Amino acid sequence: MYGTVDARCGACVVKGGSEAKCISRGWEETIGAAIGRECPRVDLLPELAPVAEILEFALNEKLRPALGLRAELIGECNAYTSEELNEALSLVSATLSDANVSRLLNPPREVA
Repeated sequence: MYGTVDARCGACVVKGGSEAKCISRGWEETIGAAIGRECPRVDLLPELAPVAEILEFALNEKLRPALGLRAELIGECNAYTSEELNEALSLVSATLSDANVSRLLNPPREVA
């Protein structure tokens, strides 16, 4: 119907359009409230796209076994030097170690 994510986002009330939000009430009440955002969309700087791709594999339990291979391929596809790949992996590590990210990924369990 929209053709692109940009078109759908442009139609959303959050961005000034007339279409309903694409997020669930659960997201809005939990994650959205915790990070102070109405919309989950984040437009990354193009140079951070490889880091986001590596993070995708690090966060997904099913993809995690291929994380090393994926990081290596991303390095090759972007013609990274070993230092640049190390820097990208350091950003992945810093992101996964961030207290706010950690709280979102592993919310405290309520004690019954």
